[in-house]
Amino acid sequence: MYLLSVLGISLLLATFPAQSTPPAQQPAVITGELSYPSDFDFPQMIVCAEAVNSKSIHCTDKRLQNRRSGKYTYKLRVPAGSYYVFATLVNGGEPTEDMRGYKAYYSEFVKCGLKVECPSHERLKVTVRAGQTLAGINPGDWYVD
Repeated sequence: MYLLSVLGISLLLATFPAQSTPPAQQPAVITGELSYPSDFDFPQMIVCAEAVNSKSIHCTDKRLQNRRSGKYTYKLRVPAGSYYVFATLVNGGEPTEDMRGYKAYYSEFVKCGLKVECPSHERLKVTVRAGQTLAGINPGDWYVD
């Protein structure tokens, strides 16, 4: 009887294999470098992805610092979809008080190299699929009036 039960369970598992997370439910990941135009200590930031259609927002305040370059990066898990990515300062206290509530987007200006010759500050839509990691999304357009 025990042998039959084990055999029955084995057949059942073979017929209905364990399901993994469906691809549509797997998170996507957006990563990039953080920047801030200042000689002061690098301020604490929150990086967010605002869904283009639903306006839902996914954020992280965790940042990593590259030991070699000293640059700060972020890693944000989001559902598959299209987003506008921005960074904002956590508290807006001194010396960043004047930037309180400002959103520095990943924009045409960032993609163009943050140069004076780059005329457009239009934010860029990024689209990620389930399970995909999209790198190089640097929310650093702190120069829009």
